[in-house]
Amino acid sequence: MAFGMTKRQDESDLRETGEDRAGPRAASIAELDLADLTDLVDRVSATPAFTRSVLLTKFLHYICDRKFCGRAEEITEYQIGVQALGRPGSYNPGEDNIVRTYARILRKRLDEYFEGAGRDEPVRIVIPLGHYVPVFEPNVPVRDSTGPSGLVDSGDEAALAAIETAKDTGMVALRRRLRGMWIPAALLLVVCVSA
Repeated sequence: MAFGMTKRQDESDLRETGEDRAGPRAASIAELDLADLTDLVDRVSATPAFTRSVLLTKFLHYICDRKFCGRAEEITEYQIGVQALGRPGSYNPGEDNIVRTYARILRKRLDEYFEGAGRDEPVRIVIPLGHYVPVFEPNVPVRDSTGPSGLVDSGDEAALAAIETAKDTGMVALRRRLRGMWIPAALLLVVCVSA
């Protein structure tokens, strides 16, 4: 995807603040020019996870193109629906949630890319929840404050997995309890209405 622009983006526009999180890779973002960022978008969209979905690829290219051209105000749910996803001009985001659905899938696929094949990329593309304007931030590995290398070792990964499993189990139990409460509430409502 060629956007025909070569000027460097302002560092504050390309990454979130917080030097402690970014670490030594923060400087590398400021050194990237628009061609590097468009190459990144092309690499991401050329992966099988994106090539299987033309609309997902159009979504990613549309929002990144608008960001690179300094037209982030055009990155709205309506504009994405019409310009990237092919909805008609009468498209109503309140009645058709295609953009929100594709945004959720896009976030997931971007995370999968940067955790897998793109783990060595210096910059990560993030679509913040509740927004559609892409953010370019350092792609840093998961850190462990106690390990000498700073990377999470397999023992810590097992502990994190156990915590996640416990959280999931707790949520399942809570859902079951709440689901069980609906039946008595529905019966009570029927009795009150019929009385």
